[in-house]
This record gives sequence, structure tokens and C-alpha cells, in this order.
Amino acid sequence: MSKTSADAPSALSDLKTQADLSFLLQHGLCRTISLELTPGDLNNAASLKALLKLLPSDTRLFISHLERDSLEKSLELASRTADAGLFAVPHIAARHYRDEDALRQAISSFRSQAGVCEILLLAGDRRRAMGSYQDSLDVLHSGVLENTGLKKLWFGAHPEGHAHASVQTLDKLMRQKTRYAHKAGFEFAFITQLCFEVRALLNWIKQRGKRKTNFVVHPSIFIKACRSKLVHLAKLIKTPSARLFLNGAIKPPGLADWRNLTDTIPQGRVIIGGLHFLSLGRLEDNVRLLATVLKRQQKS
Repeated sequence: MSKTSADAPSALSDLKTQADLSFLLQHGLCRTISLELTPGDLNNAASLKALLKLLPSDTRLFISHLERDSLEKSLELASRTADAGLFAVPHIAARHYRDEDALRQAISSFRSQAGVCEILLLAGDRRRAMGSYQDSLDVLHSGVLENTGLKKLWFGAHPEGHAHASVQTLDKLMRQKTRYAHKAGFEFAFITQLCFEVRALLNWIKQRGKRKTNFVVHPSIFIKACRSKLVHLAKLIKTPSARLFLNGAIKPPGLADWRNLTDTIPQGRVIIGGLHFLSLGRLEDNVRLLATVLKRQQKS
């Protein structure tokens, strides 16, 4: 299967993509930039080192940790990120840890080896938990994150729903996480899963903007992607929109869609803090495009 496809916005020319990126930066959607790395990106360590040097020093690199990935690889990737002068934000998947000691040791290792002060706390992709932590709330309620030196917690958000949780359950979980973060004194923000329809995200922002508490959200999008990676992600997400994409009924939104909808993002208590770029098999292309646009803006 080819790396690019007309089914994905990655088929846009680089010039058009750069123009869309510039627009988003100028209109505040890219207040901060973050990208996602996987332990597989270590397979070409020399290339990775050169790529990381292209990014601004305030860039966050989120480091995924799936069931098949070793903690050691995630630690190595976090360390390389820190060596490049960037912020490493590891995924901490609750179901991957046997007990509080194991989780506390993992956080301590990320802190000492990569200076980590932020984590993305998730349930994880394991069907069966290795220990007592079934989800991120179990970790929060255990108090294990307190007094670890962590300053900011990131949580997942699901504007298009979740295959195993109702909208009401997802909303309740968001409220509980928000309350915990406020009470425990952590900064916090939410990162969405990839949305296959922009209108779903806009409706989600509108509904949550009616609440009494402000919160920050970073939508996940992509610049360029391997179609095979998009298909794999859609199969994992299993939302109605993801199924429409798999059936060929819709195309996932690209930068041009975000550009067209900039003025329609509802104002309220939901603040878009920045965009989170998924590499989806095209890390080098994405980093080089971002670096080109950012460098050009610094000169202007």
C-alpha cells in the first residue's frame, strides 16, 4: 500500500500545506505545537536526532506506550528528546503497571533520565490490566502522582465518542479528572483522539463550553499520513465517523478544513491551547514541513 493516498489530505502539495499551516499559526490555533513519537522512531536514531534539532525548543513530544512497547524504549526516546532540548511527555498507561511501586518507579525514571514534568495519563490498550489500575481515575485516586515532581497532567478526550463508553460516562470522567487536578494542584489539559469529522469536534466544544469551569483542549490532527496508519487508527477507534472513513464515505479533515473553520470555532469556556500533530508514519515529512513554516514566520 502506498504511503500517500487521495483519501488523505496528505495529497495536498507542500506549498498549499505550508500556506495552511502558516494561516493556523497566525490565527492562534498553534499557540503551542506538539507531536507524537513512537518507540519505533528509534529505528533510525541518527535521522531522529537530526529531525529533533529542527523543532523549536518549546515543542512537546508525546511518547506513546502501547502494550507491545517496552518501558525501556520509551525511556530512551524521552531521553533523546530531552537531549535535543525539547519537552518529553510520556504516555502513562494505567493498565501497564502492576502496582504503585512500579508506576512510581517509572515516573521517577522519566524524571531522572529526561527531566519529565508532564505526562499523558491513559487507561492503556491492554484488555486486561497487569495490576489494580483499570483506568486513569484509579491512578488519580491512589495519590501515586502526588509528590513526584510532576507539574502537569494531560488527559485524553473523545469528541466522537468511545467504543466502550457512553457520552454521559465520558463527560463524567472529564469532570472527575478536572476536579482532581484542581484539588491536587496540577496544571492540566486534554488532548483529543483524531476526529474524522470536524463538525463533531465543533459540537463537542460548543456543548462543553457551557460549563462553569474553563479547560484547555488540544485537538489531534495530521499534516501528512500513511494511509495504512490511518486505516489502522480508524479500526482501533471504532467510532461511527471512523467507520464512515473505512467505508470510503468521508475523508478525514486536513489542514485546509481547519483553516476554513477557524472563524466558526465556538467561543466559551473551552480554550484551544494548540494543535497536536500525529505523525502516522510520516514523521520526517511532518517535522520538516513544520520547521520550514516556523522558520519562515520567525524571519517575517
